[in-house]
Amino acid sequence: MPSGRSQPVRYEILEMTMMGRKGGGCREENQDALLSRRMMHDGREALLCAVADGVTRCPDGGGVARYLVERHLASDPVFGDGEEAAPALERYLRSVNTLFYEECAAEPEMLESACTLSVGVIEQATAHCFWVGDSPIFFAERAGDAFRCQQLSKPDLYGRLLVDGFGAHAPFELKRVRVDFAVGDVLVLATDGVANSVEEFAYWIDHFGPTQRMIDAMEEEIRGQEFYDDASLVMIRRVA
Repeated sequence: MPSGRSQPVRYEILEMTMMGRKGGGCREENQDALLSRRMMHDGREALLCAVADGVTRCPDGGGVARYLVERHLASDPVFGDGEEAAPALERYLRSVNTLFYEECAAEPEMLESACTLSVGVIEQATAHCFWVGDSPIFFAERAGDAFRCQQLSKPDLYGRLLVDGFGAHAPFELKRVRVDFAVGDVLVLATDGVANSVEEFAYWIDHFGPTQRMIDAMEEEIRGQEFYDDASLVMIRRVA
């Protein structure tokens, strides 16, 4: 007889990060940072994923991205007792934004620099995503042998000008979206070096599926260009 217990929700995570070839005297470093971190929240597992893209034309955009992801998101306690995941994450991100200006007060290059941030917390079959900047968040719903793809995030751009981010005294106006997973659905947090549009992302996932083969093919395509940006992604697929 059925036990009545719901089956545990499980996710597969794949990651990629690669340094760009930018030319023009740009700093020779990967200015992206990424994270996938399994945590406990109210007795259940929560998955925290993020990408940050250091703004190239500033003194230390990569340093700001690493500060945000590696110094804080990777190890800080995020959820308070009894807090719901999404409000807790938003409160936490705002606190780190304030802390940045205190901790880096004696580092003018950091204070003059910025990064984007796209971050999500996944509990059970629901993802709560936040972003500031132009690092895209894609969602691909399984539809038979193909996927229906959409971009959940709307970039903080005015023309080609980035108008919000983390650092450099930007407004840091967090945007938020919620999405529910069915088995086979895929969430991707990426920096803008990965794909220029949701149509480009849809091409990759339809041709290769949400697999390491897709990531390898993307990397080969990117490296075939004369110049290219840093490219990073965290891809989360619900497998049960």
